[in-house]
Amino acid sequence: MRLKIEKHLGTFSSQRKYQLRKRFDNLCKNVSGFKKLNTELNHLLLMKSTLLKCLENPKITLHNNQSESDIREYVKRRKISGCTKSEDGRDAIDTFLSLKKTCQRHNISFLAYLNDRLQNLEKIPLLSEFIRNHR
Repeated sequence: MRLKIEKHLGTFSSQRKYQLRKRFDNLCKNVSGFKKLNTELNHLLLMKSTLLKCLENPKITLHNNQSESDIREYVKRRKISGCTKSEDGRDAIDTFLSLKKTCQRHNISFLAYLNDRLQNLEKIPLLSEFIRNHR
């Protein structure tokens, strides 16, 4: 509740920012015996500054509604066809779904983007470059 009130007021005290960063670090500590989980936790730690930008800029939202919407399509397909048989399969699905959603958000044809990448045409810039240039 206090976090909501602070967020509503639009500021975090220096002490509260420190506490939240420490809590983030504690939540991302490795768990013995869980290789995939630890990989994801380490990834979160690498993204820490991005994920905690709301501490510095109160206009940044604290929800993940867009992320939830992005995986909805995958969840529906998984329910129909069952899950993947391997981690490689899951990683491939995650990668292609992420590319597809990013293309859609930036009004780029996903099929055209894939064709461009597969045929080495380089007519469409890499998504990271496109996003950087269109902020």
